[in-house]
Amino acid sequence: GKDVTNVIIELLTITRWGNLDFLFIDFPPGMGEELLDMMRIIRRIEFIVVTSSSSLSYETVKRLVKLLIEVKANVIGVVENMVFKRPLFRDEMEEMGIRYLGNIKFYPELEQKIGDVSALMKSNFAKEVMAIFNRVVESV
Repeated sequence: GKDVTNVIIELLTITRWGNLDFLFIDFPPGMGEELLDMMRIIRRIEFIVVTSSSSLSYETVKRLVKLLIEVKANVIGVVENMVFKRPLFRDEMEEMGIRYLGNIKFYPELEQKIGDVSALMKSNFAKEVMAIFNRVVESV
């Protein structure tokens, strides 16, 4: 609600960010007040929609992307996270004119690598994230 928005605004205004090319802000799922407020506050806001690969999040993501398209927000693309079997969103997003940046498979062993930067960076998870990151950089 309003308290969360005020905290975000305060964080954005009092933090010395230095000279940034990008600032990634992770919002809660869906279209909460925080997201709508940030769209009003941040002039050059662009979106990368990251979603879990589940039929439960499917409708929420479609509604969010439709809203972003309606308000003419720049959607860089969609990333599907924790894919178990096959990606669910690729065809639908591309039909909507949204770039599918890729998917990250579900890796149950990933938790064991947390805290071990070397092991994490050698993992398939890191390779998939870097490939998506490179696609994002290429598109902006």
